[in-house]
Amino acid sequence: MLRGHKIRIYPNNEQETYLKKACGTARFAYNWALGKWIVEHEGMPEMQALTEARAADYNPDGVKPKKQAKKERAEAITKAESELRDAFRAHGERTADECAYRKELNSIKAEQYPWMYEVTKCAVQLAIKNDFASAVKHFLGKESFGFPNFRKKGVDDSFRIDYTALRGLDEVSQGCQYLKIPNLEAPLKMAETLRYNGKIKAVVISRKADQWYASFTVDADISEIVCGYHFPEGKNQAVGVDLGVTNLAVLSNGTVIPGSKATRQYSKQLARAQKNLSRKIGSKKGEEKSRNYTKQQIRVARIHKRITDTRHDALHKLTTFLAVNYSVIGIEDLNIKGMLSNHRLAKHIADGAFYEFKRQLWYKTEATGSKVVMAGAFFPSSKTCGNCGVVYSALKLSEREWTCQSCGIRHDRDTNAAINLERLASSS
Repeated sequence: MLRGHKIRIYPNNEQETYLKKACGTARFAYNWALGKWIVEHEGMPEMQALTEARAADYNPDGVKPKKQAKKERAEAITKAESELRDAFRAHGERTADECAYRKELNSIKAEQYPWMYEVTKCAVQLAIKNDFASAVKHFLGKESFGFPNFRKKGVDDSFRIDYTALRGLDEVSQGCQYLKIPNLEAPLKMAETLRYNGKIKAVVISRKADQWYASFTVDADISEIVCGYHFPEGKNQAVGVDLGVTNLAVLSNGTVIPGSKATRQYSKQLARAQKNLSRKIGSKKGEEKSRNYTKQQIRVARIHKRITDTRHDALHKLTTFLAVNYSVIGIEDLNIKGMLSNHRLAKHIADGAFYEFKRQLWYKTEATGSKVVMAGAFFPSSKTCGNCGVVYSALKLSEREWTCQSCGIRHDRDTNAAINLERLASSS
């Protein structure tokens, strides 16, 4: 089973310069391939329509509200993307010919881009083979992702290294805390040892704010993964989990898991840092960024990273607890996109990261042997009486408690929903 382990690394000044060059080279290769792919298909009317939809001004007179203009722009781009996707599918094109792009770039980089040889060739090759090809494949796939965007400097900086180009992987698998990278003399120091024993398939070096990380993809044995968990004796039981805004989750046994509320927790600190950033030289469009602007930009990025880490920490603790302690887990297939349309709750719903909760629960239960039962998006978990089964269809979102007209029992909305989800999970 493929598992990932992300470890912080501590490069010195020379190593950090090399990592920044490798990230920039990977970004350039990705953008070069994407630009090449767009130029090849610019003759398609649908591609021209998408370009026009992106460049159009939806509020030329400044009369419309900004939200309305923004909504119209998003709708026009989504429609153009859908038409372009249908046109590609009609021609039977499902992905880009990344192999041809790699060969072409290899043939011209010695003459036009000699600086690419300063870093590992994996940064160039895998940026096209993995990142670019995946972006096009996702856009043309069934799930209908958006059109691939060009990468920007300082946003999700990363590059990939294939296991065939790495040295000393056996030592890393056996507990060594140093990672050797091609074209870099001194090894990178890691904060901890690798969690899993197995064959390392790939390594992704990335940067968040001013911190660097190495993410290992390991082909580990399932028995070894399970060894890291401590299963209680009463694991063979079902539980229902109702996700919410007030609390992160309410379990059917009455346990309430409070949410991290990371966005609200750091909102004032983030607003103050962003306000200071807007006052620095370089905040205006076309203005050269000053050193103070760059320093403040890193401070803002640190706060964003702290928000993300706080949110993920709460989710990992909850999903691990559920996967280890319960054999059957009932959850709802929430319509998150529809929920985010409620502008009063959108910020709090996004802070809960419900899709990330579902993603983590899926892969953790796969390792522990537990089962996830997904209720349909229109399953009336909150409206159904957990005692007699009568549906109270007039239940409003503002009603946190309600009394069943049939049996007279008073329900807490979230606990009742969790009980119904547990019942559904047990019956399946």
